[in-house]
Order: sequence, then C-alpha cells, then structure tokens
Amino acid sequence: MQLRGAKLSTLMQKTAYAGIKEKKAEVTRKASDNNVRQVTLAIQHTFKRRPNPAQIWKRIRHKDFTRQVKNFLWKSLHSAHRIGSYWKHIPECEDRATCQCRRTEFGAATFTDEKGRNLPGVSRLYRILISESIFMIWKVRNECVITKGGDSSPVNMVHNKWLHAINQRLLFDRVLTNHAKYGKQNSIKTSVVLHTWSSTLLNEEDLPEDWTKEPRVLVGTEPKSSRSPPQPSGRRGQGR
Repeated sequence: MQLRGAKLSTLMQKTAYAGIKEKKAEVTRKASDNNVRQVTLAIQHTFKRRPNPAQIWKRIRHKDFTRQVKNFLWKSLHSAHRIGSYWKHIPECEDRATCQCRRTEFGAATFTDEKGRNLPGVSRLYRILISESIFMIWKVRNECVITKGGDSSPVNMVHNKWLHAINQRLLFDRVLTNHAKYGKQNSIKTSVVLHTWSSTLLNEEDLPEDWTKEPRVLVGTEPKSSRSPPQPSGRRGQGR
C-alpha cells in the first residue's frame, strides 16, 4: 500500500503551515473563480458583452468607489462574507445559510463595465449609485438577520438610510474638489463632480454654477416620515 503525504514524525511546523496555507488558497481560488464566472455570465446576459476576469478585478477597485465599498466588493468575489455555506459547518447556526426563499445565500454581486459613451458624468453617477445601493442592501440585510431576528426594516427607514448614504457620497465628492488640501492625486476635478450630480440636486435651479463650495447641497429626494400612520380607534360606527 502506497501512502501519500508527509511523515508526522519528521514534519516541521513550517512545512505543515505552508501546506495548510496552500490548501486554503486553493479553496479560495475555486470560490473566487466561480463567483467571477457568474458575474461574467450576468454581464454578458444583461449588456451583451463579456469582460475577462482581469477587467472585473480591476473594476471593483475603481476610484469612484469608497474604501468600504471596495472592501465589500472584494469580499463578495472571494466569498469572504459570513453568509451562505459559511454557516453550514457551524453547529446550531445551519439555518443562517439560507435566505427567506430557502436557497443558499450568494454574496457576489453583478458588476459591469460601463464604458459606453454617455452624457458627461452619467457613467460615474451610475457606478456610485449601484455600488452604494449594493452596500446599503448588504447592511440592511445584516441588520435584519443579526439584530432584528429576521424581521424586515420599514420601507421609509431604508429609504432614508439610502438617501443619507447618497448625500454623504455627494459631500465626499464636494470635499475632494479641494485640490490645495488633497493634491492632484487624491482630489477630484470640479467639472467631474458638477457633471456627475447634474440634474439630481434639490432646488438645483437656485444654486450657483459652481455649487461645490456651497455649505449645504443635497440630492433632490426628500426623506420620508418614519412615523407610523394613525391607527383607527375602533369606535367609529359603533352604536350607543
């Protein structure tokens, strides 16, 4: 009988660690390759174009994404989020592997290469809205599953959280137009920010041509009331 592997009596700790690390890397590569393949197929189906894996990995590091979003996208492609099959091997937590539709949760999202010649700023706004919305969905999902025991968040609350995230991103863009403070490498051209958010701002017709230095600029969507509608008293129509 021919045995394979290392002899325990002569195995060094360094060699054992290297073998474990290599095996783990192999599993990780399989997961990420599968995720990239699914993203590629989704892009091909939706946009009739087929990016190669290198383009997808490059796109998730796009400069228009915040550091949090970049980290989220990287973990999604590597299946590094604590969802789906992660919970299948943890006692008493197996039920967390499936979502409400009774299917194993899948963390990788669909990212696209949107280099089409659109109006100035449209592609950048698209990247910002999609990436921030995906990240918001992820955070709301975690809040529902982990904090609220599976209960859904009120629609108005989700709307207001999303609006806050987009306004924070708008503020981030405005701050980065300060070339003197952030330098050429880290700052954003004022014209890029103006084109990106054009026709999306609240009372935009009253703003100056360059509104990036204004103290308070918001996107043109109002927050929704978080108060519940009044409940009927139950006495209407009752006879004495």
